[in-house]
Amino acid sequence: MSPAVDPRRVTAVSLATMVAAIAPVHLVGALAPEIQDDLGFGDAEQGLAIGAFFAVSALFSSWGGALTDRIGPSPATTRSSPAACPPTDAALPSG
Repeated sequence: MSPAVDPRRVTAVSLATMVAAIAPVHLVGALAPEIQDDLGFGDAEQGLAIGAFFAVSALFSSWGGALTDRIGPSPATTRSSPAACPPTDAALPSG
């Protein structure tokens, strides 16, 4: 017998996860002038980077959902996290 699921807790956890996933991109937009000055690029490059973030998110969300349904949330997180590290490292400026 499985324990009862509290819908309020599910809603709160889902909302917190969505905010944690999307807030950094909105913060990048709010801090755009400072980021552009520090990294030396313009509006087009920043728009391309943010668009690429959402495109990759859209491409992999179906795969991530199917993986989570198949093997469960904890193993899915453990297995998919290393896949996110190399692209993140490649996107960071060196030096």
